[in-house]
Amino acid sequence: MLARTLEIARTLIGFPSVSDRSNLDLIEWVSGYLHGFGVQAQILPDASGRKANLFASLGPPRPGGIILSGHTDVVPVTGQAWAQDPFSAHLDQDRLYGRGSSDMKGFIAVVLAMVPELMASARQSFHLALSYDEEVGAMGAKHLAPFITRAQLAPAGCIVGEPTSMALVIGHKGRHEINCCVHGKVAHSSLPSEGVNAIDYAARVQMQLQQVARRLSQGPLDSGFDVPYTTVQVCRVNGGVAGNVIPGQCSFDFEIRYLPGCDAEQLLLQIKDDAKQAMHSEMNDRAAASIEFSHTLHTPGLDEKGNQAFAQWVREASSMAHGRQRVAYSTEAGLFQAAGIPTIVCGPGSIKQAHKANEYVDLAQLEACEQFLRRLAHCEPLPPFPAGGAQ
Repeated sequence: MLARTLEIARTLIGFPSVSDRSNLDLIEWVSGYLHGFGVQAQILPDASGRKANLFASLGPPRPGGIILSGHTDVVPVTGQAWAQDPFSAHLDQDRLYGRGSSDMKGFIAVVLAMVPELMASARQSFHLALSYDEEVGAMGAKHLAPFITRAQLAPAGCIVGEPTSMALVIGHKGRHEINCCVHGKVAHSSLPSEGVNAIDYAARVQMQLQQVARRLSQGPLDSGFDVPYTTVQVCRVNGGVAGNVIPGQCSFDFEIRYLPGCDAEQLLLQIKDDAKQAMHSEMNDRAAASIEFSHTLHTPGLDEKGNQAFAQWVREASSMAHGRQRVAYSTEAGLFQAAGIPTIVCGPGSIKQAHKANEYVDLAQLEACEQFLRRLAHCEPLPPFPAGGAQ
């Protein structure tokens, strides 16, 4: 089985499906592969027609079953020092190298390699859900999860195969990304009083964010996370045109990674209000200036309270997925849970290898994933989960 998995992984890695490119070639290849086993895949294009999700049921369609979910896009390789072509997979001892080998084409390859076995001998149905643009806001899953709900499959649960070293992840933080744009007034730098320095005011907003971050680090706390509190950090800044010009505009992006149970919307509202109250009047006294916030993206968290029964079944059925972890990064799992599907995260490879030059997955991890899915396939099926929300 591993040989087939590696062959498929090589093919998938060969598609340079970076998030700013189309993934259609990869999706069409997967559809053709499934067709060879009599599986009719549904290709679900986005509004542009350049990208698509894919959904397929392995075996006759019936209520229940397990969704196996993965994203087809990968992060860029620009500026990274790869030892070899990142889109040409290669083996070195017991590792498979290539962009996406760990995050997360290795998992998709395992699932595809096992299609004939799952169709021939599984005691329950499996569904394959592949998405686009997970790396830039989980855009594909935001359409794919509601599609599954509308199809009334009532799946028993969903496994998102992000790299967890085959540990069972039952909860993760949610993430908001926000852009703040400060509009000031341009002036010659020798006459600073005639302008409004947008960078200065942007820096003051960033100082307020640092104060919020320090306060949040004191609690609420959840010791199940490596970083046990909600975090706020500035991640990108852009401003100024020349060394002798008072800048008229400065923008920056910041993110909130919030614990389950945190009212992140209220936190964001407070951040906006504090910034505007502190600086708007002062800025407007000098010129027509403003601070604008725009919400760039949101990926909901995964709350373990909705997944306990499904996670327990996976743990007992597989006898392999160790631990009950919570992680600070975000995945598409929260979107499936929000659609009423109990969801956990478990897949081959380490998140520590993701997004880096010379990304790799250990072959032992791929073999462990094969065994994990095989055990789930042959255990007593879970009943379809009733509509109306996660348990």
